[in-house]
Amino acid sequence: THARSLSCVAAFESGSLNIDQKDLREVLAISAGSSLYITQFLWSDPFSPAPSSFIRRSVGNVGKQGTALLFSPNNPKIGDPGYDSWRSVQHDEFDGKFKNNFPETSLHLSFTGYELALNTGQHGLRDKEAYFLQTVVQAYERSVWVADLDILGALGGDKIRFSRLSQRCQHTPIESKSAGHGPITSIDCWAELLDPPNNCSIIRAKGNWLARLATTVVAIQKTRHVIIASEKVCWACI
Repeated sequence: THARSLSCVAAFESGSLNIDQKDLREVLAISAGSSLYITQFLWSDPFSPAPSSFIRRSVGNVGKQGTALLFSPNNPKIGDPGYDSWRSVQHDEFDGKFKNNFPETSLHLSFTGYELALNTGQHGLRDKEAYFLQTVVQAYERSVWVADLDILGALGGDKIRFSRLSQRCQHTPIESKSAGHGPITSIDCWAELLDPPNNCSIIRAKGNWLARLATTVVAIQKTRHVIIASEKVCWACI
């Protein structure tokens, strides 16, 4: 699991820390020295994520001493649709074309200021050796904040609130093109996702793993039933 891998990272980086895996279940990354160790499946396309035990190392840190254990708030904030913006909510019917209509989506990290020292059993240290640091993953469109993301809670929690559409089904090519769920609405911008239609809809972010990740998490946080698909979709399976 990712908690076991992060526990190993903390031990190797510090040379002394022995953090129980249960204390790392809600931790998404570790900042230590000049490195940031991120749970890989949290930064992958949600249709084909990396194994949960994979950790990705990036150069950088959170600007604090010691070993920082990054975790997200339990109740992430989601923005309003923004009806006063120049992009109105269209909710057009899906025309069968897959596009990337979220090219200017980006993710950023910020900190709430909340810290909690982890009891490592070692005393007399001048600085906190290991501590939890509340970290907010934020989705932006251009320079406009859209929503806070609890990626681990949405995709790696105990309650699975999404499914992945199988690429191996028993439907024939003709059957796979037929749909029995009525009209499908295209979601082509963040405003349309924040104010979704009541019927079946499709978020069009073809080939953009970061936007697919962000929109999937927000849809789950809005308690929508989410089906993650690749470019090959069997409409009879939906």
